[in-house]
Formats: sequence, C-alpha cells, structure tokens
Amino acid sequence: MSDTSSDDPLSGFSPARPYTRDTAGDAPQTPGVHVVVENGEVVYVGSTGDLRRRLRQHLTGNRGSSVLHDQVGRLLDQHGAPAAAADIANWLAHCDLRWPRTDDARGVKEALVATLGPRFNRHVPKEARLPEVSAQVLNVDDLLDRGLIWIDESYVLHVVGGTEHYSGYHGQRIRLPRRIEDLPDPEALLRHRRDVACMP
Repeated sequence: MSDTSSDDPLSGFSPARPYTRDTAGDAPQTPGVHVVVENGEVVYVGSTGDLRRRLRQHLTGNRGSSVLHDQVGRLLDQHGAPAAAADIANWLAHCDLRWPRTDDARGVKEALVATLGPRFNRHVPKEARLPEVSAQVLNVDDLLDRGLIWIDESYVLHVVGGTEHYSGYHGQRIRLPRRIEDLPDPEALLRHRRDVACMP
C-alpha cells in the first residue's frame, strides 16, 4: 500500500506506463485506485471495483460514464469540433498511468485528491446536484464513478449502496438546472446506468 503522507505520494505505485489499451489490459481485475499523470503532474485520481474494466472505459467509453473521458473531451473541445473518443484516447496515450496495491481504494483516492487537487477530478457534477446536500459532506463524483448511485430517465436518484448519507435520497428527483440545454442527457444517463451501475 502506498504511503500518501510521504514526500512522494505515489510511493508504492506501479511504474509509470503510457495510458494505452495495452497498459489498461495489464491492470488487475480487482478493486483499486489509478492515477493519470501528465508531464509529471497527477491530473486525475480514480477508484473502482474493477480496475481493468474502468481503465478501458476511460479510453473507449463515453462522457456520461467517465468523468475523466468527459473532462479530457471538454479540454479538447476548446480546440475546434467536439472531440471524438479516439481523440480522447490519443490525448491520454501521452499521459502516464499508475496504480497501487491497496485494500482501501476509497481512502487512498480521497487522500490523494485532498493532497494533490487533480484538475480533472470534480466532486459534485453541475447536472446532478441533490436537494439540500452539502458538497463538503458528500462526494457525488466518487459514487457515480463507482456505480453506487445512478439517475433514471425521469431524473430520479437510485442509491444501490456505498454510503448511509445517501440512503434517504433514494427515489427522490434530483434538483434540475433551469435551462433546458443544461439538463442531463437521457442517453448518457442510460449508458451510465447500464455500463457503470450495471443496472438493466
């Protein structure tokens, strides 16, 4: 397990390798943490129940099911036409990928995010804010990434596990933005439900 309190917060992580499909394919099919490093800077920290599957999803998935895929896409969108999945994968191929061996994936992720402040991590997505929920107490991004919460096509929140904080919100409708163009994409919600939360 890496010691995130040492001078090197990535001490104990795997050696840096280019973030490609081959590297993702070598990752274990176990719960774990992963970091994406660009030019020596950690730009994203994620945790998942299946490391290999999640790493592949960041490369080939969609913006509704991967925060990293979405954030890199938004970065590339600024340079012209909307970025395709291949463009996002090509950008990530110029970054390094590392992961540790740990039994506390969530704890390691939270410590690294708090210490490093990676620019592609976001804690409460604008389009999925919950009624009366404090972002200082609850980490929506982490639960969405892990498929522990999902939102149906009627914008109703479903809590499938992982935190007692959210149990009272199961079955409630999320607070929606006022502008129609800012509404969550129903297709993205469906893909997230099916591909990340593994719900029919």
